[in-house]
Amino acid sequence: RVDVRRRNLSSPLSFASYNLQLGAACMAVTLLAWVWTFCLGLVAFPDAAAQVEPGGLALCALSMLAYCMVPLALGFLLGQVGANGIVCNATGNIVGMVISFFGGAWISLDLMTPEIVTLAHLLPGYSSACSVAAHAPAIMDSATLGLVLGHVGVLLLFALALLCVSLVAGRKRLQTSEAGGNRAAEASAFV
Repeated sequence: RVDVRRRNLSSPLSFASYNLQLGAACMAVTLLAWVWTFCLGLVAFPDAAAQVEPGGLALCALSMLAYCMVPLALGFLLGQVGANGIVCNATGNIVGMVISFFGGAWISLDLMTPEIVTLAHLLPGYSSACSVAAHAPAIMDSATLGLVLGHVGVLLLFALALLCVSLVAGRKRLQTSEAGGNRAAEASAFV
């Protein structure tokens, strides 16, 4: 993969343009996964979906989209540090299970110790935006809307933080000798 990366880096494509195109491709896959998952939920649970008001359903979709941005940013980070497919799969599985556990997907957080609940508050899986939106009345008040949008904002901040870290990691990797950046040119000059 180093040779492919060197060819990409030697092209007239700038670092920003390359990452923008890579991010757009990742976003397309994420949007497809989000639409598939949301539609699958509507088809698999039609009675539950019928009980949710249209505004609440739209806010559930928005919260799911914001939640999808977190694994997108994590995958982009793994790609920027040069992780191979095995590492990406292992990281995705482990991080997904940990976030699901701390989000209360398997065991209710009411049964957990206060320390575990405090730790769960620091992870993106804790967001209750979809639950709040699903139980919202037909005419949503500003408090409920603010609560849902606050949770969505926190999820987007998680994704933004991971995205910023991935861009810094990609820039640093660009400058290493293994990636074919400036350090590789210096190393080959001495050979």
